Amino acid sequence: MLKKLLSKLFNQTPKSRQTSRERIPLELETLEGRLVPTTAPYLGSDGVIYMQTTDLGDKVTVLVKDPDANPSTYNDVVNIIWVKGDGQVSTSTFQYYASAPDFYPPTVQVKKLSIQGGLGNDTITIQANVNIPAYINGGN
Repeated sequence: MLKKLLSKLFNQTPKSRQTSRERIPLELETLEGRLVPTTAPYLGSDGVIYMQTTDLGDKVTVLVKDPDANPSTYNDVVNIIWVKGDGQVSTSTFQYYASAPDFYPPTVQVKKLSIQGGLGNDTITIQANVNIPAYINGGN
């Protein structure tokens, strides 16, 4: 039945269609390393918040907030407020602690900040309440 259907559709039998094709060997090629630029800070699997500013003279502020002002809870967040040189404002929020089962204490999720400045005249401010190691490169 399939043979009939194929024959009607292509006016040839499946066998003759297969033999008329020339087989091309497949090859794998190696690609060069690639960097993918990001437009927002992100938390890597290594616990580092990575950020790359633009070349327009950005202003970056990093702070830690406790949303309910209760020091005994583990719900602190790391906020990064980014005012780009073209006036766009964005806020990125990261949970400082990773969630854990009830009987385990939460573990610190954000272990380091890595901020790479661009070519512009950037201002990068880390507020005094941020107790996270930071690597900051002011750019060129």
